[in-house]
Amino acid sequence: KFKTVSNNPNGGGVAFMGNTCEGYSGEVGYFQYFCDALLNPSTLSSITTLYPSFNYQLGEVMQYSINTSATMKKKFNLLGDPEMPVWTATPQDINVSSSPSTITNINNQVIVTVSNISSPTDVTVCLTKQIFGTSDYEIFARQTQTVNGSLPFNFTVSPNTSGQLTVTVTAHNYLPKIVTIPVQITGDYLYVSNKDINDDNIGASHGNSDSQADAGETIELPVTLSNTGSINIIGATATLSSTSSYVTITTTSPLTYGNISHTSPNNSAVQTFRFIVDKDTPDGTIVPFTLNISANGALYTKTETFNIKIAAPVIEKPAQYFSITSGDGDGNIDIGENVNVSFDIYNSGYAEATGLTATLASISSNISISPSTVTFDNVGSRQTNNTGQIPFVFHTNTAPYSGELFTLTITTEYGKSWVFSNIQLIQSSLLINVTSLGYNGYEKSIDLKWNPPSSITNVYGYNVYRSLSTQGIFEKVNTFPIQGVSRILDDDNGNLLQPCTNYYYRIGIIDATTGNEGSLVPPIGTDGFEAKTVIPFHDGWPIIPTISLGTRAEGSPNAYDVDFDGKKEIFFGAGEMGGTGGLYAFRHDGTRWYYLDPNTTNISGFVNLHGYVTSTPAITDINNDGDIEIVATTRAGTQNLYIYKTYTDVSPQDGLPDVVVVSAHNANNIKGAMVSNFQGASTSGLESFICSESGNPALFDNLGTSIPWTSLSGFSDPGFGMASAVDLNGDGVKEIIFCGIKGIYVWKSTDGSDYYGQNPVFSTDGTFRMDAPTVVADINNDGQFKIVFIAAKTNQAFVNVINTDGTPVSGWPLNSTVHSIPLSVSIPDVFASCYGQFVPGLSVGNLNQSPDGKLKIVCGDGGVLKIWDNDGTPYNSITVSGLSTTMKVPLLADIDDNHDDIEIIIGSSSDGKIHAFKYNCSNGKELPGWPLYISSGIGGNMSNPIMIDDFDNNGKNEVFAYSADKFYMWNTQGDADKIEWGNYRHDSYNTGVYGKEPCSYSTTPFEVNLTSAPTGTLEWSSDKWINKNVVVKQGYTLKIKSKVSFSDRAKIIVEAGGSLIVESTGILTNACSGSLWQGIEVWGNPNQYQSLTNQGFVRLTNGATIENAIFGIVAGKMTLSTNNALFPNN
Repeated sequence: KFKTVSNNPNGGGVAFMGNTCEGYSGEVGYFQYFCDALLNPSTLSSITTLYPSFNYQLGEVMQYSINTSATMKKKFNLLGDPEMPVWTATPQDINVSSSPSTITNINNQVIVTVSNISSPTDVTVCLTKQIFGTSDYEIFARQTQTVNGSLPFNFTVSPNTSGQLTVTVTAHNYLPKIVTIPVQITGDYLYVSNKDINDDNIGASHGNSDSQADAGETIELPVTLSNTGSINIIGATATLSSTSSYVTITTTSPLTYGNISHTSPNNSAVQTFRFIVDKDTPDGTIVPFTLNISANGALYTKTETFNIKIAAPVIEKPAQYFSITSGDGDGNIDIGENVNVSFDIYNSGYAEATGLTATLASISSNISISPSTVTFDNVGSRQTNNTGQIPFVFHTNTAPYSGELFTLTITTEYGKSWVFSNIQLIQSSLLINVTSLGYNGYEKSIDLKWNPPSSITNVYGYNVYRSLSTQGIFEKVNTFPIQGVSRILDDDNGNLLQPCTNYYYRIGIIDATTGNEGSLVPPIGTDGFEAKTVIPFHDGWPIIPTISLGTRAEGSPNAYDVDFDGKKEIFFGAGEMGGTGGLYAFRHDGTRWYYLDPNTTNISGFVNLHGYVTSTPAITDINNDGDIEIVATTRAGTQNLYIYKTYTDVSPQDGLPDVVVVSAHNANNIKGAMVSNFQGASTSGLESFICSESGNPALFDNLGTSIPWTSLSGFSDPGFGMASAVDLNGDGVKEIIFCGIKGIYVWKSTDGSDYYGQNPVFSTDGTFRMDAPTVVADINNDGQFKIVFIAAKTNQAFVNVINTDGTPVSGWPLNSTVHSIPLSVSIPDVFASCYGQFVPGLSVGNLNQSPDGKLKIVCGDGGVLKIWDNDGTPYNSITVSGLSTTMKVPLLADIDDNHDDIEIIIGSSSDGKIHAFKYNCSNGKELPGWPLYISSGIGGNMSNPIMIDDFDNNGKNEVFAYSADKFYMWNTQGDADKIEWGNYRHDSYNTGVYGKEPCSYSTTPFEVNLTSAPTGTLEWSSDKWINKNVVVKQGYTLKIKSKVSFSDRAKIIVEAGGSLIVESTGILTNACSGSLWQGIEVWGNPNQYQSLTNQGFVRLTNGATIENAIFGIVAGKMTLSTNNALFPNN
């Protein structure tokens, strides 16, 4: 991401300063400190007190911006050059002159004079020169001096090749200045152009073949001399020497280089010197070498010097481990019991430790060790190793072990040894608290974390062990002891874990004093701590936007097949409290839809609404023109209703979707618009209804014109709710049901008049807040809609059910504790201006897929998820640690490989997790591969950023979720036909109604084939709504036993050889009031004999009904079997 920003040719950035991990708040305060550090005179004086050498460098400014707190400094990260100076005023010009005008290959005195410095300022002069024809440098020199007026800088340089010497001058608040000085090489001139370290085991060299001089190795050193002069070199020789006692040169000198031409390709020659590095050379020792060169009969001589850095292993012993392998199992080391002992050894040096042997000894006659000497694998630089497969084994001879001391000696192949004494094998008492263990699961890794013990100073580090079973074989995960943090990202050391898999962990603490590890937690003999990798990401996800619409993701997503290709596009919002924001849009594969930025490498928004977006967009063909529109609202900055084309770019053709409507609603709307047919057949299209948190609701037609509600008078009960749209009397016009703060209202949508003659139809005693979105559903399948709502007071929410006229429903006494859940955010009284938005949402669905069509109600918050039957009987209560669901709705869909029931999916604000449970789970365990984790959290207090749908039309459900800075989609195995409540307000219209979907049509058919009917027969026994063609393929049977409602463009096609059976309980009808569906189309060959292979087959049993279709059945040729079938209104 930073690379993209820094390399943006249209204006990027030189650095990024931001959160190391999860952030807490916006950037405004932090940026204020940053500006103060650069521009505020009073602040500058305090900075120079803290940082006397303060020089306006980026790293220094960042350190001040996050104050002197060590904790704060760990929370912020700088991507960029910390020494980069930052301008604090308009930069001025520097005058620079240099002499001489040309230099050669002898010692040159270069003078750089800097002038035009108006006040005392630190000025840096840097000299560089590349080796001619390469990208490597042969000269680098730098000086910094305080200049007031003018000042010369003196350098001595001796270039080896021709080219240019570059002089760069910089100072705070001055423009950088660069000048160059030509370099000419003349006469006879040799120099060392290359040297290599050869430490393989071929020839005279002996080492580990890493091209590095290590302690103990025998090195071959090929040295290349090159002639960059203007004449040939005759009879060149060279002698190598060193003043260091750590190397022994074994080459007989001098070595002969011979004649070296001044022209390519014969202008270089090479000879190989040899030396041995002492085994006791300290790591990092710089060894000086001198090469004395002679040529042209000793008329030309030159001395070259160079250094070689020696690396050496440095062995440390951070920890030892012991286990009793025989005896009575009491945990004590008794006489004769065998004890395996192994050690962690750490190599802190820069050389690999090779050919290692280890010897364990004890001066106690009570201790016998066999084997007492073992071999170790080589240990690389900054690496840890264990004794491996063969541990030391000891036992006591005459008395139980009572703390006798051991000594460990480790020796390299070159004879270098390290001795570790006073080793005592007594288990440490340090333990972590098992209740502090937690994790975040990803597709192929697990972020495991825990709290350190109170005696943190005694902790050297932690070891983490993992197993695939609860009490299986646990293997150590970490290569090194984990130090400085109490967490680990376990990705199997880069090999990656398996998705959707349960893993089990134990953790041990290494004692800093003794090196012994404490008992593992959870203890051996109990189940390990369970952590899970999650279900896999959908191809193309996750996505990080390169151009953000805002830092707050407080709306909800919606999806629709806007281009009619059978796959759904996803739309969702983001914004800022100050009044900026818009909508994002993506295809199912993560590719861009419309982007505000035409640069195809950028990921930006769909439309910029220039206002704070907290709403859920509604998506439909709002004006009946065949194009799909999106309806969105803004809350702050602007308070507008927007209608955009989702697909059309005609007027103007600017690469962006066409805007249809921009209308001011002035409603301070949080949740978004609800779209439906509110004005009846007299209007050409649908209308948008908008609630207000502080005033009257508003209704707009599809042209954005406000529709006055002449009969709405005396209304003074706004709030944070969202209305429902439902046709209560079957006239094709939707009524509106709304929960205000103090009551529930049912309006005629045509003019806002009271549907039942009075409003509110229901209210409480005035102490409960009721302004959460309503749900309308026929929960007991008696043909009558019910209103399901929440009434909240202080720290409790009560789920209630009433009839649409406000009368009570049996089994649902008002505000009963049987139907209550605890709240994670306390709700103030009805007179408070806010906090109503913090109430959780609820959903309904046929969770057990019961043929009786009766629904269950689901709601959760305050650490618990509750489920009730339609008659008010508590069905299940699932404890979910830390669950906080302000404004979040439980989603209900099939997401696993068991398609007989529906799962519950719910996001939690407190920990950024998306949880999933079987509705009837009894042990609180989540589904395999859950919970999912969003790194930036599950939105804020006004967010439900999750939805479930079959976005790619593969017959399986996907899960989509987003935060302001990262968007996610995961695959599931769930049946796409089993989504009971898939997004915040149930459907793309935001109606909040469980039942018939508003009319839409998908061009991708549903096929009865091997995939959907592996046994040959697909049976529908629960009510369905179908918005696409259903095609019964040859050799397969569709059997319908329930009510199936079809949108106006949908039909059933029975291909030749296919069979359709509608049982007596089967009803095929229309889903859209006032619109007929297409009916049944049977294919066959009229020129062939009537048989099941040549013709489609339809059987309608006693009482089967086909109604409200353009044609009940139309056929080319078919076999039809009927018995008292009904065909009304076709």
